[in-house]
Order: sequence, then structure tokens, then C-alpha cells
Amino acid sequence: MTGSISRRFLIKSSIAIPLAYRIAGSEAFAASEHDEKAIQLLEKYPSIDIHAHAGRPWQPQNKKIKIKTWRYRAMEKRIEQMKEGGLTATVQGVVSDFRRVKRSDGKFRFSSKPKSGVKYVDECCFRYEFQFENLKRIFASGKVSQIDSPDTLIQSHRDKKPGFILAVEGGDALRGNVDAVKEAYDKGVKLLQLIHNKPNELGDTQTNGVSAVHNGLSEFGISVIKKMNGLGMIIDLAHATFDAVKAATEATSKPVILSHTHLGSGTPRAISKVHAKLISDTGGVVGIWQNISCCRSRNDYVKEIFKMVDVVGVDHVGIGTDLDGAKVPWSSYSPYSKFYNIPSLLLKRGMAEKEVAKIIGGNFLRVWGDVNNKS
Repeated sequence: MTGSISRRFLIKSSIAIPLAYRIAGSEAFAASEHDEKAIQLLEKYPSIDIHAHAGRPWQPQNKKIKIKTWRYRAMEKRIEQMKEGGLTATVQGVVSDFRRVKRSDGKFRFSSKPKSGVKYVDECCFRYEFQFENLKRIFASGKVSQIDSPDTLIQSHRDKKPGFILAVEGGDALRGNVDAVKEAYDKGVKLLQLIHNKPNELGDTQTNGVSAVHNGLSEFGISVIKKMNGLGMIIDLAHATFDAVKAATEATSKPVILSHTHLGSGTPRAISKVHAKLISDTGGVVGIWQNISCCRSRNDYVKEIFKMVDVVGVDHVGIGTDLDGAKVPWSSYSPYSKFYNIPSLLLKRGMAEKEVAKIIGGNFLRVWGDVNNKS
């Protein structure tokens, strides 16, 4: 993105030569040497955050529920940061299991705490449609591109215009109807994460310590996978239990992704090496999460990337920050406006340019191309 993340921006941001800064667990280094190489790389190759909620599309700026009062300022801010940091696109997640909760002071907040019943599902479906309306408005403003194919992603990078790829986090809004997958696809949804914070009609979640209901995936979950394969939609297995992931990888005829996680422990959302290999064995991608359970600095985050590369290979790792869903664990990250820090640190730790290009977007782009091929 020539001009957006130029040397002038680095100077303005007070990180040019001769300033050096210290990354946790490493020696001090002159930032600009690696940052400028990263900038050149970002200008050459598309970059994608494969899981985010940039600007929180479920929440109107003035805290009111009515769609017509929404101001989309938070998303505008994130879009400007994408330009500054050199990020081409985000997979922008619409959450399908959010509901409105009345606080003791009479105001409302938003919650994804598991509930059940028709009223809960109705409320979640309202929030789901609400988020689509918010995103339609930001697309209509012309401030961000709606990216609906690998080709339009590449064009967005050439045009130096940030883009959103529409996704849905949680299949709850399908309401057990496989035809609703096509309805979501026709709305522009290119990626569906089957399960989120509670077991749903598709399968079981690893989140919140909830007991398994389906012992993996349900028959409906299998039918959704087949439908998505036929349509050319990307299947995201984040939040799904190991058994659900195993069943999904056996059922799919296309590569799948697990958009935001990390290896090890510290949270129910972490995965094992075997779990990660289930994804890579389909030709898919595992996105590295910036959750505080694994990452308390940018250097920690990059270490997690290398750990996953050691397990599944450099062709199967991506960036999945969960921005504005998970809290950023380090204040100096400045979400998206310093996105170039990630490739910069990868380069500093010895990763080759073409390998970095795969991790920051190339691997996801390859998967999307494979999935989009309906032959």
C-alpha cells in the first residue's frame, strides 16, 4: 500500500532510525530496518486477518438498538488503521449467538453467554440481521470494499483500498435449516464458523466448559458442510471440540480453516498438535490468536506463529487476531495501525520473505481459491 505505510508514516509514528525498542525476551533492535522491509513486503503481497470484528458491528456507537441511529464510527476508525498498517483485508465476523441484556441501570449490553429457547434464538437472529445492516451501510459509504472472491481481494490490494470479507461466527442463525446456508451465501457471506460459544444444531463447542451434546458434529452439521462445499464457502472450525473437528475434516471435500487459536493450554480454546494437524491435513490454515492466555507481547505472538509452523508447516498458518472480540494484550500494538510489526518481527526472527507472505495472507488466499473452485 504505497503511501499508506511509507517511511513518512514511520517518522510520524516516532519509530524511525535511530530509535530502538525492546521486544520482550529479545535484544533491542533498530525498528526501521525490519519495518521498512515489512512495508515493502505488504506493498507486494496481500495481507489478511482471517478472523476479526473490526469496530464491533453488533454495537451502535450511541449504545441504542435502533439500526437507523447507527454511526459506524468505530468501523471507520479500524478502516483508517488498516490503511496505516498496510492490512489489505479482514474476515469480518457477524456473530450469530449474541443477545441483548438489560443491565440494572436500565441500559443494555451485549452478551454471548449461552442460553436456550425460542426467545433466545429470536433475539440472536435479530442481532444477526442488525449486524448485516451495519455492514451494508459501511460498504455503501465507499470507505471499504466488500471482498467476495480471491480475485477481488487481489484487486483490493492493487487499489490500496481496505476490504472486508463477510463471515458468520456460529451457525445458530441457520435455525436447523440447511437452505439458510444458501441464503447467507446470497447475502455475501463467504465463510461460516460452524460453532461459537454454545452447542448448537451443528455440533459441540470447546468454549465455556459446556458438556458435549452431539459427541462432535450432528447430522445437520454434516449436511451444512456438504452444502458449503458445493457453494464454495469456507468452513471455519474455530471453537469446535476436537471430536467435532475430526468429524468435519472427515466430511469435507475441501480445505478448512481454524481461524483463531494457539497451541498448548491456558484456555479451553487452545488446541493440541493432533488437533492442528487435522486442519493442515485438509490443506487448510490455522490462524494464530492474540489472546492474553498465550501472548503478553508482540514477541509472544510471533513465537506462537513459529510454534504452529513447527507443527503444521509454513503453508498452513495464518493471522487470526479476533480484534475487537478478544482484548489486545499489549497496549503498544495499536490495533491494525501497526500491523506491519507482525511481518517485521517474523523477518527479524529469520523467516524468509516468501514464507512471511504466506502467513500474512497467501495461505488463506490459496485455501479460498481451492474452496471457490466448484469443480
